[in-house]
Amino acid sequence: MGAYNRRQFLRTLVVSAGVWTVGSQLVGCNDDSETPSRIASDYFPQSLASGDPKTNSVVLWTRLAESANSDFTLRLQVATAIDFSKKLVDTTVNAQANHDHCVKIKVIHLNPATTYYYRFLYLKNGEYLTTKTAKTKTAPAITTDVAVKFGFVSCQDYIGRYYNPYIKLLDEQADFFIHLGDYVYESTGDPSFQNVSGTRVIQFDDQANVITAYASNGSPYYLAASLDNYRQLYRTYRSDSLLQEIHESIPMIPIWDDHEFADDCWGATATTFDERKSELSVSRRQNAERAWLEYMPVDLDEVIEGAIGVNDATLYPNNRIYRDFYFGKHLHLIMTDYRSYRPDHLIREDAFPATVVLDEATLSQLINGQGLDFQAVRASFLPYINIDNAEFASLKMVLIAVVTQAYIAEGILTTDAQQRAVNVIRGNLDATVVNSFIQAYNQTTSSPLAVFETAQLASMNRGLSYLALGKQSLFSSLGSRYLVVKQSYDLYANYQYLMGSGDSGQNGFGQTQETWLTNALLNSTQTWRVVGSSVSFTSLLLDLANTAGLPTEFVALLDSLPTAFRHLFYFNVDQWDGFVNKKAALLQLLDSVPNTVSIAGDIHASYVSQHGERTFEFTGTSVSSGTFSSLAANQATEIGLTNVTAITAAIDLLLQRANPMIRYANSDANGVAVMEVSSEGVAVRYHLLTADNAFTNYYADRETLRNKVQTLHFQVKAGELFT
Repeated sequence: MGAYNRRQFLRTLVVSAGVWTVGSQLVGCNDDSETPSRIASDYFPQSLASGDPKTNSVVLWTRLAESANSDFTLRLQVATAIDFSKKLVDTTVNAQANHDHCVKIKVIHLNPATTYYYRFLYLKNGEYLTTKTAKTKTAPAITTDVAVKFGFVSCQDYIGRYYNPYIKLLDEQADFFIHLGDYVYESTGDPSFQNVSGTRVIQFDDQANVITAYASNGSPYYLAASLDNYRQLYRTYRSDSLLQEIHESIPMIPIWDDHEFADDCWGATATTFDERKSELSVSRRQNAERAWLEYMPVDLDEVIEGAIGVNDATLYPNNRIYRDFYFGKHLHLIMTDYRSYRPDHLIREDAFPATVVLDEATLSQLINGQGLDFQAVRASFLPYINIDNAEFASLKMVLIAVVTQAYIAEGILTTDAQQRAVNVIRGNLDATVVNSFIQAYNQTTSSPLAVFETAQLASMNRGLSYLALGKQSLFSSLGSRYLVVKQSYDLYANYQYLMGSGDSGQNGFGQTQETWLTNALLNSTQTWRVVGSSVSFTSLLLDLANTAGLPTEFVALLDSLPTAFRHLFYFNVDQWDGFVNKKAALLQLLDSVPNTVSIAGDIHASYVSQHGERTFEFTGTSVSSGTFSSLAANQATEIGLTNVTAITAAIDLLLQRANPMIRYANSDANGVAVMEVSSEGVAVRYHLLTADNAFTNYYADRETLRNKVQTLHFQVKAGELFT
């Protein structure tokens, strides 16, 4: 790609309804003499979209497919009649090559709760070519007593999958829909979760600038990095005819999650290689944001007249997509951003399993400070040594050599491997892990070292190591972002929160956004507040230790698990479970404001949860992406467990048993959710499809699809949940 013009970015032109700028027409006139010759979808292959509806404005979008590296003039028409007999806007706009020929127009001075029709025209060789006609709708006036219906969706992987659940969202004829993130996925062909055998594939045109990763079988797959890579994702995803139909029918309010940039990202840091190398890339993050801003019909500026300019100064780390909306007197919609300002995961992916993070003195202080007796639980922690003590000098040299080889085996270059080993073989180390390294060394030498015997271990101090948190290998998402031991993790998180990094170490929203959220909630006067987050507050606890109350067939299943996995786990600490103290504080805030509910996505499952006395959360599943059940199966396979099918079949039972706040769970279905807010309460419908339906295109066979859908109803009224 050529150098990016830092003085310009895609500018959202602001135009006023009722003012014409085409030809010599006067304000308020109508002239239908230039009727479009034909609909030319080949010139508008991503069709149209609208978004961020307010009482008097909406953002309109299209993209012109012209290969020439030149700017082109389009004509926008907006009307209250589908035949455009009553045009309110007829103006020219530029489709600039510098912005992939995307166009965004914010139309203002519109009427509340009104349906508008719009289209773009392109004059080529004396013929007017046009987009299809799309419709959009403004928000009702803030004082209007009216029910509002909207969909909320997330996670629409394109690779080998279809967007069938959108058929049910079309049936609902909602006022708008919310996209909670993962509109696109940065990877193409990742066999760990994408259907690489399907016919819907993406081959990046800018192959020279992609990031190459390798599956467990050694086959390569690719991740977007350049601006062209990210643009190609949006061009391809938005070419789907059903997704286009949704955008042509109702406006969207989007936020991003992680895959718009990189899986499990935080700020400008990706996690693909689990800390084998640095993945901090501000330029990649900004490329992802530029493409998102070019293709998403969002209104991120309160400019009333003129043009909304978005430039480098408004990209990461100065980005802001959190914003709120009012729909009548009953709905205040508050949309948040979990990815841009959050800190790193509390356990790094390269955390050394032997490193002791809490020594005996610290553990004693923490546990006794909670009103418990440390001595009563001391034996449950692991023994450790201080490898820097003089008596272990020879052992330290051996460990550095052994761990260096372990890093080299992970693909780390020798010099880096040696430095990493020196960095981690220091201070307090878990003696059980040290024993395993001694045993590995003894297999390579004729002069074996003695391992620490049981009596020696019993006399050592006890502490909490990364191994006790669940980290069992040098580089891994397991034990860092996934499958961490709850009891140990909570202790470590409490220490970090109270005595270490404090609030900033767990603030997924960042202080500025949290202050904004707090003020929005406390000052809201609408009947209901709906807080949208890309990730869920609902805990995903898996109790793999306690068999009490389980059906007989599952008791044997858990009894067969290796000892290392007989724990109560947080399945996923990339979401709010990773920030346990801050999560508790935010839920307390939500619960302090009556008539507040939250919606979330990301986890590819449908959960209805109760937080506190009167706060309910509706987590929506993926439109097409692999379900949470399939993710659990992948994790079970990765750690070498048997009976994977049985484990995943039991996933909802295990989740609800460990977390009774989950009132409904379905971890093995795709779908969409619809919420209706009125003076009476909040009604939610889940339209769910079994996961196997994602691989079949039902776009032309919609009745068959409808017959496969399961619909579930929930209602929140007077502080209670009804099913």
